[in-house]
Amino acid sequence: MSPEITALVRTNSQPPVVTAAISRGLHDLAQPLTMLLGMLELALIRPQTESELRNSMAGSIEQANRAIGLLNQIRELVNEQRTVKSVDAFPDDATKSASGKAQACQPR
Repeated sequence: MSPEITALVRTNSQPPVVTAAISRGLHDLAQPLTMLLGMLELALIRPQTESELRNSMAGSIEQANRAIGLLNQIRELVNEQRTVKSVDAFPDDATKSASGKAQACQPR
């Protein structure tokens, strides 16, 4: 597991819903990768016709695309969480104060 994903899953600052969603996404990612590996290994060890090899390659492509889709969903979840954290980093009073100052500077 990459250090980034390990840190993300282990951090306690993540809301439980986000952490659970990321855990599910990582678990779901294992299935297409396992299927992809199995299809590729089978293609190497068992003699196959050209048609069978093409079917195996098509299945491998399908599973790789599925894995990429899951990774993109996990990335979106992480990016959403980063956005929420950066917004939460500013206390309400500071946000209101900055908003009030910005409005005071606008021409009327």
